[in-house]
Amino acid sequence: MIENLRIHLENEQRQENILIAGDFNLVTDEQDRSPPHSDDPRLVDSWTVIETRNDLIDRWQLTHENKRQFMYNQNNSLG
Repeated sequence: MIENLRIHLENEQRQENILIAGDFNLVTDEQDRSPPHSDDPRLVDSWTVIETRNDLIDRWQLTHENKRQFMYNQNNSLG
């Protein structure tokens, strides 16, 4: 899905404003998980390329710099 998004954005004419919303089930910083853990580095790298090439920002992080809030907390069954 992330790779498809990257290809789509590369093939589109550059738009002034890009809004990407959805649940991609990945975070680029393990501290954004509760409990903290890393996601698949290939997915994180692909997403980072999309962010960088398209000058994207994480609006939540920008607005709530020092706040940690989770919609869902995983139990300790990470294996």
